[in-house]
Amino acid sequence: LHTAYRRQRQMCIRDRSRLAVLAKKRNLQVYNECIAGTTIYINPDVIKTIIQNLCTNAFKYCLSGGRVIIGCKDCDNKVRIKIYNDCESISDEEIGHIWDRFYKCDQSRNRETNSTGIGLAIVKALCISQKIEYGVQKVDGGIAFWIDCPAVQSEK
Repeated sequence: LHTAYRRQRQMCIRDRSRLAVLAKKRNLQVYNECIAGTTIYINPDVIKTIIQNLCTNAFKYCLSGGRVIIGCKDCDNKVRIKIYNDCESISDEEIGHIWDRFYKCDQSRNRETNSTGIGLAIVKALCISQKIEYGVQKVDGGIAFWIDCPAVQSEK
């Protein structure tokens, strides 16, 4: 079974309605900074699950009235997909555990979000299984999760 597929970078999140309800309820500003047309080489079910988990995480933990920015850019035969959200400051210690199963940065906040603490662990496992680089970085006023997907080389 061949597991690699071509997929347009224009990510189609089937779960949009649930995320739209959450965005409206929390008064979030959502920005899409992806440019259609670039193709990545990855299993579409894997990328869908990764994007859904990262977006769900961003929407749940974004400050009320804050921003979620979903962006894509080409860099060195890869396409970096980055999902940023405004949030309270996260310590370096918390960042070190953020990919761990069942880890929750703020226990009191997780009662409100009904989080299990498994979404980012799923992202990590899928990225490792597909040899996709992944990471997280603290940004002033928020946090950004990213993955680097192999780009399809254009035929000339």
